[in-house]
Amino acid sequence: PPRECIDVAADGAADDTHVLIGGNDAGISLYSLRQRALLCSVSFPTYINAIVPAPNGRDMVVLGDTDDVFFVSYSTAVANDGAAATAPAAAAAATSRPLLERTRTAAFVPESASSMGGFGAAWTRRGRYVAVLREQPALINVLAA
Repeated sequence: PPRECIDVAADGAADDTHVLIGGNDAGISLYSLRQRALLCSVSFPTYINAIVPAPNGRDMVVLGDTDDVFFVSYSTAVANDGAAATAPAAAAAATSRPLLERTRTAAFVPESASSMGGFGAAWTRRGRYVAVLREQPALINVLAA
């Protein structure tokens, strides 16, 4: 499937960089450049147009072809059976691994039947608020993180 959004951010480990990729497969995936491996992924009910990490490097907003704004957290933790993220068997064997988890969903206000979804976002410096942009009709919403 095509991958249209790429954001690169250094992880806490000094020797690894993680890459977030999302697109028309309605999900985002986290890859390790050092390991050249898929670490985890999470699905969404829409195609993905943008992944915008917060200044803290652990939170992000994911925008797609709907009026929904998905808040996602990244952590390195032991996965439980009900985790929203999925990981390959090799990563599942580890006691600690990166996880992506959908934490909440907000919506553009006002919602629009003709909306083409969200296409961009910008966080405040401290990450307390995020401004999200909808394409059609053009609208910017500011949401508390």
